[in-house]
Amino acid sequence: MSKSADMFVLGICIILLFLFVYFLPKLDGNVRNSASNQEIVPEKIPVTYYCERNVDTTLNATIKQKATYTIKDKDVTYALIIRTYQFNTIEDYTNYKNNINVEEVEGITVENTFDDDAMVITETTKKDITKISAGNLESNFPKTYDNLLIYTKGQNCKATY
Repeated sequence: MSKSADMFVLGICIILLFLFVYFLPKLDGNVRNSASNQEIVPEKIPVTYYCERNVDTTLNATIKQKATYTIKDKDVTYALIIRTYQFNTIEDYTNYKNNINVEEVEGITVENTFDDDAMVITETTKKDITKISAGNLESNFPKTYDNLLIYTKGQNCKATY
């Protein structure tokens, strides 16, 4: 081989080595912290986020809430919230039942079921966040995954990826 062919092969080897060292680690989507040279794995965003909690209230009832939030591209797009009200007295149950007022709002549906014998009211709320105007959504309702983590802090939650 001639000297120019050797230089050509050496140049190709250097380019391949550079590509291997520089670009190959970037192909997996992970990055490195330049200070510690440790790999930083990007956060996985769940598809659904399910939470349970007991709600404090002055209704003389125990309220259990189960909520499932649907997430797409770090935005909360849908929420299914089921609250079960277990009342302690028939008077509190009847008073609450008779004063339920459900307003029709685009993107929000609320359905109530009543079990008079057990004094239980189950409220099912469905929120299609993409269809709700800003004025009709509670100001503290989470619209992003990051805000959802703050909103549900202290609740028993499970993520589905």
